[in-house]
Amino acid sequence: MTASALSPTPAPSCAVRPPTAFVDASTRWPVLLMATSSVKWLALALLAGAVSFLKLHATGFLAGVPALTYGRLVAFQDAVFIYGFASQAAMAIALWLICRLGATPLIGRGASVIAAIFWNIGVFVGAIEILAGDMSPFAHFQFPHNAMPILFLSYCLYGICALLTFAARRECSMYPSLWFVFAGIVFFPWIFASASMTLWSPSLRGSVLPVIAAWAGNNIVTLWLGSIALGAIYYFIPKISVKPLYSYSLAVFAFWLYILFGQSTGMHATAAFPSWITGLSELCTMLMILPAFANGLNWYSTLGSVGKKSDDVAFSFTWWAAALYFVGTIIAAIAAFRPANLFLEFTLFQAGLSSIVLLGFVTLSFFGAFAYIIPRVTDLKWADSMRMHYLLTLSGALLVIVSLLIAGLIQAGKAADVHTDYVHVVRSGIMPAGLAIIGYLLMLAGQFSWLWNVKSAWFSWCCPGSAQGGRR
Repeated sequence: MTASALSPTPAPSCAVRPPTAFVDASTRWPVLLMATSSVKWLALALLAGAVSFLKLHATGFLAGVPALTYGRLVAFQDAVFIYGFASQAAMAIALWLICRLGATPLIGRGASVIAAIFWNIGVFVGAIEILAGDMSPFAHFQFPHNAMPILFLSYCLYGICALLTFAARRECSMYPSLWFVFAGIVFFPWIFASASMTLWSPSLRGSVLPVIAAWAGNNIVTLWLGSIALGAIYYFIPKISVKPLYSYSLAVFAFWLYILFGQSTGMHATAAFPSWITGLSELCTMLMILPAFANGLNWYSTLGSVGKKSDDVAFSFTWWAAALYFVGTIIAAIAAFRPANLFLEFTLFQAGLSSIVLLGFVTLSFFGAFAYIIPRVTDLKWADSMRMHYLLTLSGALLVIVSLLIAGLIQAGKAADVHTDYVHVVRSGIMPAGLAIIGYLLMLAGQFSWLWNVKSAWFSWCCPGSAQGGRR
């Protein structure tokens, strides 16, 4: 099914569309470079997560290595996940969607590759400096300030190529996926630059910094990563099920409400803010149910009797990502209700909510996109063991999410007892959270499986005599 067939109102007056294979081939090198690099960074982030949780149980583990202290590992895990894996994967998927839905070859292929290389250099510099002890205390912005310009300039070069390609599209109508992709591409530099210019500014009061950090950290996840993930789900659910999108109007409704309310969520359980900020964040988090229900209804009605295609890895990843997006929004809305928020704040439940978004919704949607995109840009099929990657990644993510949510509920219950000291409250959640170690290790094994498949596909592509199949 082409982009025109997916679009509700294709415009026949547009320019002649080039062959789809030619459009996909134009994105081959930047998409493949960003995808493989992102999964390597994800493996490092998962390893750091497993070691950091292990140190909660065995505090003496690697205690003599300053670079591997708990604080540095947690900061390393978060920063490498957000910028090394998630942001880079989002860039690759957004670039491919712009070309495929715009029916136009990528403009600036060489510049996109250079941007990807320098982006990885920026992530490497920031990661090394975190392990050396130079880091900031702001969630999702732990990289030291001198690593930020490298990332920002790399993204600007990438963004120019993406926007030029978007402007040159030959498909006149815009499918809903492009709305989310375009929004994410525009929002990221604004959020990133705003945070970089303020969080390290000596002229700002210290009381303002937590508010800016919470706003920027939330929007990096919601308006940047979440937008690209929703764009991918909106494309692949109809594409793989070979059914047209159920409702254009529902997609419009969900898009604008997601952008409107998503900017002010996630600030009610991170720090002691003025009551109006906390109240606004709680209200917007609860109102995010509206776009979630609209998106869920649109996807469910699109599938109809098709149901869940368990034999397609890309569809399975995307289906679970959509489900966790919907369930996570409901849980977050319930937790944002003031009595529930006061009960659950400052527990591991908040880490569980973050895991639903990052490990569930974002990661699974990105891997669903990769499972569909990589075979087409390389003109090869995945190996049969890709299903192993799906099972390991999904089971690991679910184990991390469930264990952290349960640990948070246990801690909240202990904290509600006035006779329980705080040290016992903290320790009560350590044992359930220990299951997260197994979850991280399962996901780590899944990424090695993914990289092995890419290596096999790469070898087959470079050596025509061993090529395995062709374009699906």
